[in-house]
Order: sequence, then C-alpha cells, then structure tokens
Amino acid sequence: MKRHQLLFVLVLSVAFFSTRAQTNSSFFDQIEGDWVGSGNLFGTPATFTMTWEKVLSDQFIHLQFSNSFKDQSGTTRSMESKAYYKLGADKNNGHWFDSRGVMFGLDYSLQENELTVLWGDPETEEGKTFYRLVGSSQIEVKDYVKRNGTYSQFGEAVYSKK
Repeated sequence: MKRHQLLFVLVLSVAFFSTRAQTNSSFFDQIEGDWVGSGNLFGTPATFTMTWEKVLSDQFIHLQFSNSFKDQSGTTRSMESKAYYKLGADKNNGHWFDSRGVMFGLDYSLQENELTVLWGDPETEEGKTFYRLVGSSQIEVKDYVKRNGTYSQFGEAVYSKK
C-alpha cells in the first residue's frame, strides 16, 4: 500500500472511531442522572428507578436499576440490577448483574435518540430493551424476552428525570 493510501486509511479510521465515541458520549451525556418511572411489568402496574453515571475515568457508563410490582397474588416483587456499558469502544458491549443472581452480556447500538440493547444468553434467557429519549426530560423504555425465537413484550415504562 502506498504511503498516501495508508495515511488516508488511518485518517478515516480515526474519524470513524472519534465520531462513534462522540455519538456514544452525546447520547449517554443526555441520560446521565436519576430517573423515576411508571408503567407495567407482566401486565400489572409497576414503578421503576434508574441512575446512569459515567465511571472509571469515563470508560464506562453504569446503570443502577430497580423495579417493583405486585404479582397476581398481591405479593410485592422487586428486582435490583447493575449494568456497565463500555463507552467509545469499537464494539458496544457491557455486562448486567441482578438480584435474581443473573449475569449476562449486553450488546448495544445507538441511533439518534434511541439505545437498543440485546441481552442474555441463548442457554438461559435472551431479550432486548429499547430506550428512547423524548425531549430532555423523559425516556420511554420497552422490554422484550425471546421465547421460541420470538420476542414478546413484558414491560414498558415512561421515566422522568429527577
């Protein structure tokens, strides 16, 4: 490869990864902070909280999440979780840990004001979650689980920034 071709490829690579990091940073800058939501889980009313915070020298964004709902018997159920999303990497991924004792990998993609997260493991549990920014103070979230090759919605919420 000629020297000027190599330089051109290098410049394009730097521009691509810089743009990607800025896109990640811009979206995650907007969702940083504390959020409170209401919606439903498994067809019943539920409440939610989430906090997004850049951590570890801004190499990751940390999500702290909780939900609470009453099941059909009237018993209050809740779950807490933590997730870490890698920022500015050539592969958008992360890891999820929750109070059920579950941990799995995350793969995410960004498109304007939307974050799509594919999560889970084909051997245990798989799903996807969509986050959509609505203005600067609301996020709509929809959760799906994959069963027999088909995604079924099990939760949705609208969050407001605290």
